[in-house]
Amino acid sequence: MLEPKEQGDIRIVTRNLLKSHPLADHMGLVMQNREQQIRQIMSYQKSYFSVLDNPLVLSDPTIPEPSPILNFNCFYHLRDVKQNHFQLHQTVKTLSETTFIYSAEHEIKLFNTAKGIKKTAVRIDSCDSIELDETKTLAAFAFDQKFWGLYSLEKKEFLIKKVLTNLVNCSYFYDHNTVIVGGNFSDLYRFDITEGVIKDRIPVSAYVNALDYNRNRKVYACAMDDLKIQIVSENNQDSSIFLEGHEDYNFCVKFLDDNLLATGGQDITTRIWDIRKPNKELVVIPGKARGISAFEYLPEQKTLFALEVSGYFHSLRFDGGDIYRDSLLYPSFLSGMSFTPSKNKLIVGIAPYVQASSGLLIFDVMK
Repeated sequence: MLEPKEQGDIRIVTRNLLKSHPLADHMGLVMQNREQQIRQIMSYQKSYFSVLDNPLVLSDPTIPEPSPILNFNCFYHLRDVKQNHFQLHQTVKTLSETTFIYSAEHEIKLFNTAKGIKKTAVRIDSCDSIELDETKTLAAFAFDQKFWGLYSLEKKEFLIKKVLTNLVNCSYFYDHNTVIVGGNFSDLYRFDITEGVIKDRIPVSAYVNALDYNRNRKVYACAMDDLKIQIVSENNQDSSIFLEGHEDYNFCVKFLDDNLLATGGQDITTRIWDIRKPNKELVVIPGKARGISAFEYLPEQKTLFALEVSGYFHSLRFDGGDIYRDSLLYPSFLSGMSFTPSKNKLIVGIAPYVQASSGLLIFDVMK
């Protein structure tokens, strides 16, 4: 491990530090130690939560590599970044250009990079997902298995705190007064923020691990535990559309535009669909080693960023009918990713495994 510079009690691996240590990666780990860690993390995860008898380990497909879209900025060793769920990775979000919120042990923390200060926002156990509203003042937490809460970062108090019927996996802020909640139950719950109650329910066919919403089409896309992707209308009046093709649990969905949808899951593939032609995906993009667990999308660059359970991080750029992929590997669990408001930086959370340190990777987005 390199000896990075200090900022308060935070250690930082910078670009200049790496220039003088060509055998080190972005976290300050030297390569000969890194190979052993990669083998250990792969062995640990090879059969975790899969419906396949022998979970797939795909060989490296022949996909051209583009010019890098991300440029390493720095890595902050925070020591306490926590990944509670090994497959759903949504526990790192950005509040501003310099302030981030993340899940730690028994608490949610705020970290300010400009001041090098981290502090506790709220004490909760086992947080599986964090979602923020557009104003970055409200946070929805899925935690302690069946708990779901809406927390005011300004008032520093819970506005809603509910025990639901089963595990909670994801949240989506529909507007300033409505949050959609999905999990291991047979409905999407629509919470009224002002009244603090479930306003209504939207039936779904299986447990929901992740969801996204298209405002023009007024539909939700749900990543399901029954291997399908369900497209359901917000008014629950139109028939659902089902996308079938994944061979294992689905963990993430992201609308690329009004028609195109990206999906990912435990079968180690990212699939792109045209929801107007749901019978078959447009393209299947194999991953490297383990399930695809989270997406972010940069429409200006036509680039989809995808996390794998095993530590792989992919940039997938779409250029006409061609796809270009740039891949990075970190010997740890990736706990989530989020753009800063300007979209100039992408933050990737690193949860500890073996000797790897936990923290936040900061990338500059090349324009």
